[in-house]
Amino acid sequence: MDKAYVYLHTKDFPPAMNRNRNRPRRRPRSFSQKFWEDPQGNVVIWQKPNRFLLTWLIGTILTWVLPFGSLTKFIGLVTLIALIIWAVLEVYSGADYFRRLLGLLILLALLIVHTL
Repeated sequence: MDKAYVYLHTKDFPPAMNRNRNRPRRRPRSFSQKFWEDPQGNVVIWQKPNRFLLTWLIGTILTWVLPFGSLTKFIGLVTLIALIIWAVLEVYSGADYFRRLLGLLILLALLIVHTL
């Protein structure tokens, strides 16, 4: 006779099959929770800026301090590219819906400002 298994109780399941049976079921997250909380349930108010946002911030400060010239134009271009990359990364991989919306709004603002 082939190995035929009949499991009557969850305790009879092998450990690999019984792994998820003892976990409590989670309710689906509401839109409000998805908008303000990351997948672990933390409300992300502030996080350490990544290198693209820091590049934009430092470059923007440098363009305010340095006299206008070709170096300032170059720094302005680098800061624009860094901010675009940051916004695209937020749209596609933001921690929550708020961060994704923020990235989208920054992209739209850059589009409007630089096309006018």
